[in-house]
Amino acid sequence: MSDARERVRDHLLANSVRRGDFTLKSGRHSSWFIDSKKTILAPEVMVDLATLVLERIPADASALGGLTMGADGVSFVTAGVAATRGRDLRAFSVRKAEKDHGTGGRIAGVLLAGDRVVITEDT
Repeated sequence: MSDARERVRDHLLANSVRRGDFTLKSGRHSSWFIDSKKTILAPEVMVDLATLVLERIPADASALGGLTMGADGVSFVTAGVAATRGRDLRAFSVRKAEKDHGTGGRIAGVLLAGDRVVITEDT
């Protein structure tokens, strides 16, 4: 296991995995819950997380993103780290509903026609 993977895993276990009584979005109950944003947005593992994601993104991908909130952290951090390594990888978010003000639309960020995208999520 790589050092980056081990650091992210250890952070997830220490900070994101919670035990208790949780009601899931489906309505079902669970004795554990993973709040992955506690790790995704932690500065001490952001670069490690982005490194692991970048290792899995195809070389011909030009953008990454997905539904807002779930995809935002991974997408934005990964695109930022990619830029420091000379890789042009745009990030975007997809809103659940179209905006009714400004320029409208469901896509925020930088997504161009013809982009080969990778969809991200926080799970």
